Order: sequence, then C-alpha cells, then structure tokens
Amino acid sequence: MDRRKATIIFWAIAAGVVLFDLWSKAGAFSYLGARLIDGFDGNIQLLPAPAVKIFPGLALEASINFGAFNGWFAQMGWVLIGVSGLAPIVTYLVVYRAKESSPLLVTSLSLIAGGAMGNLWDRLLFGAVRDFIKVYVTIDGREHVWPNFNIADSAIVVGVILVIWKEFRPSGGDREEIEEPPPPAKEEEQ
Repeated sequence: MDRRKATIIFWAIAAGVVLFDLWSKAGAFSYLGARLIDGFDGNIQLLPAPAVKIFPGLALEASINFGAFNGWFAQMGWVLIGVSGLAPIVTYLVVYRAKESSPLLVTSLSLIAGGAMGNLWDRLLFGAVRDFIKVYVTIDGREHVWPNFNIADSAIVVGVILVIWKEFRPSGGDREEIEEPPPPAKEEEQ
C-alpha cells in the first residue's frame, strides 16, 4: 500500500488502541471500585478492591505497575517513559520510509505504537500503569498467576508476534519475490 494509505491506517489503528485501552482501564477500575491516591512517599498508591472472577482462569483485578512486565525496571521510570514515547515515532518511521508497506506490517506496528501510547499516558498521568486483566491457573489448590496486564500490553504483544511471524514465515503473501536475472547471452562461435 502507498504511504498515504499506510499513514492513515497506521494512525487510525494506533488511535483506536489508545482509546480502547484508556476506556477499558477507566471502566475496569470504576467497576471494581479501585481508586488511585497520592501516597505519603509521593508515589501513587492503589486502594485495593476485590477481584471479580469472570470464569475460571480469568478475572478482573486492579493493580498498578511502576515498571514494565511484572515490575521490571520500576526504578527507571524516565527510561520507560522515553521508550514508550519513542516507540510510536520509530514504528511510524518504519511504515513511512517503506516504499510499499504491507497491511500486516502496518497493522502490527500500529498495535505496538498504540499500546506504547496507552501506557505512556498512564506513566505521565499517574507515574504507573493501570493493569486489570488477571490470568491464572489453579493446580492442586494453588493459584499460579500471570502478572496482571491491560489492553495496551496485549496490543504490544500481538504486534510483536505479528512482526516476528511476518519475518519468519515461509515466502508468500505480502513478501516480495526477487527474480533471478537471466543468464548472460552466449556468443555463438563461428
């Protein structure tokens, strides 16, 4: 697809992800009765609210994350803000600079950009990211929990998986085939 169309689709999907992410965070925290307050240490704190089980293995549970996945890099807030701020710019530049962007590439990079912007909003506004999706499995009466996440996190993961899949799948679809040049013409001997 051409640059103009790729740009429109990229920003439309990214904006949709941001809006859905922010709406879902606000809705889930409101539904759960979870509130964020300023803590004595200057950091935002979550007034806990009970989790709501949707079905076995999935629940809504409010939490906040000062870092990345499972709290990694929690003491590096400005680095996380920088990465979240650069991700939409870098992913858009990849789309914009491509002579022809495939729909899969545009979609995957726009999901990453939208997810980064959704979490960037939280980091700038609250100093932490609001998470509310809890996935778990119960084995022998013990609950094994995946760290809580949100729609932005999901969009980033899906975008990264699509990029990897696009790059490592067998040729076909939207990959360009490179033609072998014809062999040089042989001169006839006389």
